[in-house]
Amino acid sequence: MNNEIEAELNYSVTDKIKVVTKKNGLKPHKENWILQAPPEIAKWFLKRGQIDFDLVRVYVATNV
Repeated sequence: MNNEIEAELNYSVTDKIKVVTKKNGLKPHKENWILQAPPEIAKWFLKRGQIDFDLVRVYVATNV
């Protein structure tokens, strides 16, 4: 679903991203996912502020 980043980085990002944990959000039907990704992918996602993940558009933030 992230053709734009894959074209820019010139490789598939799907197998580079790992779901560390998922937690229920404060609102019903909302979840917080913690993902692990290589620095170049994480920087690209943070720059965009949102990504398409698992057929859903999600907002991206860092806790570092």
